[in-house]
Amino acid sequence: MEIINVPPPSASKDDTRETRQSLSSAEDAALAMSNGRWQAQLNLIVANREAGARLVSCHRRGPLHIQKSFYPEGNEIAHLYILHPPGGLVSGDSLTITAIVEANSKALITTPGAGRLYGARKNAKPQFQSNQLTIKAGASLEWLPMETLFYSRSFGRSDTKVEIEEGGKFIGWDICSLGLPASNELFTEGELRQTFEIVYKGQVDWLERWKFNAEDKNFLASSAGLNGQSCNGLFVAGPFDDGLEPAVIAELQAICQTTRESKQGMAGVSLVKHWLVLRYIGPSTTHARAVFSKAWFVLRPLLLDRAACSPRIWAC
Repeated sequence: MEIINVPPPSASKDDTRETRQSLSSAEDAALAMSNGRWQAQLNLIVANREAGARLVSCHRRGPLHIQKSFYPEGNEIAHLYILHPPGGLVSGDSLTITAIVEANSKALITTPGAGRLYGARKNAKPQFQSNQLTIKAGASLEWLPMETLFYSRSFGRSDTKVEIEEGGKFIGWDICSLGLPASNELFTEGELRQTFEIVYKGQVDWLERWKFNAEDKNFLASSAGLNGQSCNGLFVAGPFDDGLEPAVIAELQAICQTTRESKQGMAGVSLVKHWLVLRYIGPSTTHARAVFSKAWFVLRPLLLDRAACSPRIWAC
């Protein structure tokens, strides 16, 4: 099955009314439910207004929603929390999220908790999530969702595509856990496919694909694969068209070294084309977020000229 991203209509004064629509709307549920499966969609537009960055359009279908915009750093940047009340996906469910950050506006998007892909039904219908992010000239987007937990017998597909115009800035991460090792629930059946793509100034500048299959024991256990670990994470920031100072790379390498020395996983950093890339594999999504958050605190002032300000929901 293919997820098709439907771009939202042009923003208007009436767009914000849709953000007040009840999540329990019977009409909305009927549109989003197909054969007992959720086909949820959320289309966002952030743009500058006289009062600062504002969520000017929020069109949705099914159990995806934005609570409201928060401004812990002032009106120049909107913090948005994506809510998914079911808390996870079962066989045949799909989530499609599109976010457009208009020229010279700023947004940070996160989630209040981990996403989950539950074990598939006997028909093994896959579960899908598609994220389409667009950053216009002079704009910035920070895409910092909580981790995704893939239960044994889940068959997941997760695609993230980021389109950045010249002058746009992006910081984002993707963290996933195969199984729930802390509960001794290992990923013994199932498959996960992921893509992460960055299109910069109209050209594909970064593309990664992953495939994790529970039957591929060699890959999951080998040092060239997951090295027997359950958690995998990717952090990307840029573009750094003029590169980065060696001292910055050294500071990030020190973070990675501390992670290895404390036996909290393995992490590495590299500068690939315009992008600072940090990878993590280890036993815990908590450790992954800690490593990525430290990198974010280092890089955010350099890329966005703004000190790091953790979303208040992370403290809950």
